[in-house]
Amino acid sequence: MLERSEMTARLTVLYLVTLLAFPIGLWSRRLFVPLLSFVLDPLDAPLTGGALWTLFGLFCSTGLMVPVGVWRLHRARKAHITTAVGAGALAVCSIMVTALANFLVTLIPFRVAFYAAFVLGATIVVPGATLVLMPRDRASPGTFVPSEVLRLRSLWAAVVLSGLCLASAVGYKAAPSFKAQVNAFRTTLHGANETDWVLTDFLGTGFEQTMQVSEQPNGAYWVLERTGRLLELRPGATPSVVLDFAGAIDFDPFSEDGTLGFARHPTRPDELYVYYSTRTRGINQNVLARFDLSRVRSGPEILIRQDHRTSNHHGGTLVFGPDGFLYFGIGDESGMGDDALGNSQRIDRGLYSGIFRIDVDQRGGDLSRPILNQPQTGETQGYFIPRDNPFLDQPNVLEEFWALGLRNPFRFSIDEKTGDIWVGDVGQDRYEEVNVVRRGSNHQWSYREGPLPALSTRLQGEKPEPLIGVETEPIFSYAHTALDRCIIGGFVYRSELHGALSDRYVYADNYSGHIRALRTDVDGMDPETLAVTSYQGAAGISSLSTDSAGRILVTVLGNPSKSDGRVMELVPRGSAPSVAPEHPRTPDETYVQLCARCHGVDGAGADVGSVGARDFTDPSWQRSVSDEQIMQVIRDGGAAVGMSPVMPAWGETFSEDEIRHLVELIRGMGARTSR
Repeated sequence: MLERSEMTARLTVLYLVTLLAFPIGLWSRRLFVPLLSFVLDPLDAPLTGGALWTLFGLFCSTGLMVPVGVWRLHRARKAHITTAVGAGALAVCSIMVTALANFLVTLIPFRVAFYAAFVLGATIVVPGATLVLMPRDRASPGTFVPSEVLRLRSLWAAVVLSGLCLASAVGYKAAPSFKAQVNAFRTTLHGANETDWVLTDFLGTGFEQTMQVSEQPNGAYWVLERTGRLLELRPGATPSVVLDFAGAIDFDPFSEDGTLGFARHPTRPDELYVYYSTRTRGINQNVLARFDLSRVRSGPEILIRQDHRTSNHHGGTLVFGPDGFLYFGIGDESGMGDDALGNSQRIDRGLYSGIFRIDVDQRGGDLSRPILNQPQTGETQGYFIPRDNPFLDQPNVLEEFWALGLRNPFRFSIDEKTGDIWVGDVGQDRYEEVNVVRRGSNHQWSYREGPLPALSTRLQGEKPEPLIGVETEPIFSYAHTALDRCIIGGFVYRSELHGALSDRYVYADNYSGHIRALRTDVDGMDPETLAVTSYQGAAGISSLSTDSAGRILVTVLGNPSKSDGRVMELVPRGSAPSVAPEHPRTPDETYVQLCARCHGVDGAGADVGSVGARDFTDPSWQRSVSDEQIMQVIRDGGAAVGMSPVMPAWGETFSEDEIRHLVELIRGMGARTSR
């Protein structure tokens, strides 16, 4: 037998070698993704940041069973090979315990491929290290004894825990009642959902699809409705109409068009710029218009009119920078089709997939010059091109481009301290991004999405050569879940009113209703959830902004079938005079908010690009599916039943009664058609 000090040293080295299984598992994980594609979520994303450190800390604890077990086996004078097998079994056992802890105790997504690769690393590293580090005991058997291995308790513990982990994962997917119990346990374990911040009514409700709010020099607030009205009001006062051009707006409330943003000229208060998307003779078009509020009846001056072949990815923000130039963003025109129209890395075709910068004052001289090139399917006029824009004097280039490679920069803001442009770029099907845009930056869509190559796009993950501009990665991205899948860009908070949020980037997710804050002074930090609203999807958050006092203002679209859009204020819980009432959803409202965009208000389907949405009014479809099959799709999502992964899993959001009522609503759509 070895001396105690030498045995301790050997077992310590064995423990440290065991921990190497973790990075080996991370590296070899890529081998398992294609092999396990039949059980993996197609939207699977790698574990990163704090999640990895949490899992590594768990494994550091559970991995202690390896040196302890090897020491016991050595003392029992087991055969050398038996000790090595026992060490491998103990390593697998520790991984299974880590997996169970991941699944039950943490909120980290469970990744099958990660643990499969982790086990592979452990079964290679740990037995080999045991054979090298642990000496043969002359009193122990010198040959392999199968019966001795089969009697190893560590081996059977690994088998049992592996089976328990697998059974738990299968039960979680297949049994809604078990899934509900697990989720209830996790919710209880991690405390109540009460957040430190709440949303309160600020300018009341009753707006038609509230899109943006902005404080004006006279202390009033201007509120933009998606329908084409701009209102002026003060808290508690009756609104007055500043501008009403609703007659020019033709939009689908379940798509992304309509009136999207406005900006008032910083020195000429009667000069207003409005960006909207509408349909003209059946063709979707993006329009940037200039209104003279002193003579509204004369109509707007159209600066940009450009065809947009889908009803999505229009962008929507207008903002004047400290340089006096107007910045705006437009998406890639491709709807839900993975950049199907090929605009994301082009600056010579149209004003798509970028942030743009123009001189609406046409100052000329050393500051700007006239427009030289026109979009292929549009026309521009009434502004100049700043001379320090990054892509001037290149053949056929649209010189308005300030940055490119953005999928849908719906909301962005300019940091008053640094001048950086912070963009929330809405992702395709895996990641949402926060990007810091600077002169000439290229933000990688559509060859990358978040931290991964975008393999399903036209570019298939391949970087164009030569690359236009300066390749720039997002400073933060988050993976899609059933609800987190539509970022609403916000702002870097610089006011003293809420000191706890100083230097934080405040943003939201339209689908989940979460408002979060991300530190800008420290890399790699996970965002903090500030508040949650029950308004989601087509009724969800449309913008975040601040006023001169530092108030954080949030606009909520409201139900498209009602006039219940809101302007709300985000405040610390203790300082809130009253909590904004949550929106109670009926089955009809749930369907309209979350389902109608793909399936249509009447259930007959909608034009959503590449997604094959079911026609609920089709009698043959109604006869072909059972209520339980429909409920399964609603609970587990499309990917779980071999359908489109765009259809999310709502099992963690809705109760069984709510899902049952949705099924009754869907059945009613078929009944109305068959009459």
